Amino acid sequence: MFDWVAVKKVKSNLSNVHCQLSSDVGFTMVELVVTMGVIAVLVVAAVSIIRPADYIKRSNDTRRMSDLKVLKAAIEQYYGNENGYPATGTIPITTGAAWTFNSITYLTTTPKDPKSPTQDYYYAKDVTCGGTSLIGAYVLCANLEASSGSCTISSPSSYNYCVVNPF
Repeated sequence: MFDWVAVKKVKSNLSNVHCQLSSDVGFTMVELVVTMGVIAVLVVAAVSIIRPADYIKRSNDTRRMSDLKVLKAAIEQYYGNENGYPATGTIPITTGAAWTFNSITYLTTTPKDPKSPTQDYYYAKDVTCGGTSLIGAYVLCANLEASSGSCTISSPSSYNYCVVNPF
C-alpha cells in the first residue's frame, strides 16, 4: 500500500528547501545603498573632470566663428554684385530671415547667435574698431563665451570678437 506519512515528510522537506533558497537570494538594503553611493561619487567626479559647460561654451563659440564666415562670404558676394558693401542695418542678422537685395538672395536664412534673442551678431559699415577707423570697410561681431578675439567694439552693445574686412 501507499505510505502517506512518507509523502508528507518529503513534502515538508521540499517546502523548507524552497523557503531557505528564497531567503538567501537578492541583495540587502545596505548593499544597495552603498552601491548607489559609490556610483553617485563616480558620477560627480566624472562631471567635475569633464566640465560639460566649458564644452558647450566652446561649441557655441565655434559656431559663432563659423556663422561670421558664412555672413562674410555673403557680404563679399554682395560686394561683387553691387561694387560696395551693404549699409548698416540692411542684413537681417537678428531675425534669421532671408537676405535678398535686387532680386538676388544672398542667404536663404541668416545665421543667428546660439543664444539669440538675448545675444545677436552685429554688422556695421564704416565704423571704428579698437581705435582704428574702418571707412569703406565693414565689421562683423559676436560675443564669445569662452575666449575673445583681438578686436572689441561697443556699439550698440559690447562684442569681443570681430571679423574686419578688407583688412
